[in-house]
Amino acid sequence: TPSIIGLWDFWPAINVQKRIAGLSDGRVVSFDTSGIVNTLASGLYGTNSAYTFCEALGGSSVRKLFAFTGADPPLVTSDGITMVQMSLPAFDWTGSNQPVAGVMHNNRLWCFGNLNQAHRVYFSTLGNQEDFQTVGGGDPSGTINIYPGEGARIIGACDFANILYLFKYPRGIYYVDDSDTNMANWSVKRLTRGVGMAGTLAGAQVDN
Repeated sequence: TPSIIGLWDFWPAINVQKRIAGLSDGRVVSFDTSGIVNTLASGLYGTNSAYTFCEALGGSSVRKLFAFTGADPPLVTSDGITMVQMSLPAFDWTGSNQPVAGVMHNNRLWCFGNLNQAHRVYFSTLGNQEDFQTVGGGDPSGTINIYPGEGARIIGACDFANILYLFKYPRGIYYVDDSDTNMANWSVKRLTRGVGMAGTLAGAQVDN
């Protein structure tokens, strides 16, 4: 019997609820009180660590749920019935070099934790959370290096009070100042080197 190693309560529409679980046997499924209702994805390799999920709420009338394992290409569903690979992932997300998690911030999806760029955070284009390849135009995708000489890797993130905070393992907390409309003026600042985060699910965000 597989173990549940990730959960999300996904509402693809205001009157449609899908309870999503990542299982230790490499499946992502939906379930209800009777058991598994549908298999969204299977054959995933990230079976030794937790699945992380991120819901995209901005830029489109269609809600999307992203799933990350750190070993598989990021997956996405908009209906809670089937999951497919992200349409335009970053070019260096290949093989086992995949992000461990993502977070929504200012209408972009920010991803991190891939082994080949352990200190780099990737952000999508504005309004298209699947596009990590477009580098031209007014609101392109891109990456930011987060104090590469400190900590082992970026392991967690959250959007709090419209500021993106990034947590490293074992120590280091940083935040991105992307308030300027000119991306060339974006910067990264250190909050502390004294503490960090143990894993992708080691933090919980609450309102107020």
